[in-house]
Amino acid sequence: MTQYSALDGAMERREVAFKALQAAPHPTDPVSRRAYREACEANLESEKCVRNCYAREMLPRILGGEWRETGRGLYVRRGYYREFIAGNHHDLLDHWKHYRQLGARGPSSFKNTLIIAHPYNLWPRESRALDAELHSGICATAKECAARYGVGIWARPDLSVHYPGWTSMVLFAGGLAGRADDAGAFGFVALA
Repeated sequence: MTQYSALDGAMERREVAFKALQAAPHPTDPVSRRAYREACEANLESEKCVRNCYAREMLPRILGGEWRETGRGLYVRRGYYREFIAGNHHDLLDHWKHYRQLGARGPSSFKNTLIIAHPYNLWPRESRALDAELHSGICATAKECAARYGVGIWARPDLSVHYPGWTSMVLFAGGLAGRADDAGAFGFVALA
């Protein structure tokens, strides 16, 4: 259990829906196709619910303000966010979504927009505790990313919506820069 009650419940429902999808039979007839379609819909709905909990509960607690998921691009110092996405950050930035602070005006930047990513292999599969050693190279990549874009990068192994149990959650936000000591109070590990 974490300190985010709505998010805890949503994650539990997400894990159940995800396991049901994995166990659903391969659709070969009308009955199995319907069962598989229902499992897919429940899986997608549970993922959407968790992402809403990120915006309504977790982000306001950590960064203040109100947040919403957005499809709008994120501008980073030297151009459009694709520079950031296309960099050598795939080990940190995989299966990402943007969240923008409500009421923010002007172009998106790391001052009013953040990224939540769900990469594989941050922590060894057999030990996903916060104090477990991260895979080599992750912290170096995070520090390079943080210095280049002026962000703080926090992670935790248990709140990922993409592939529960295999992926981790990583937060990239300007509001986290210089707050590495605060990460533990919110259940995260500061990568940079």
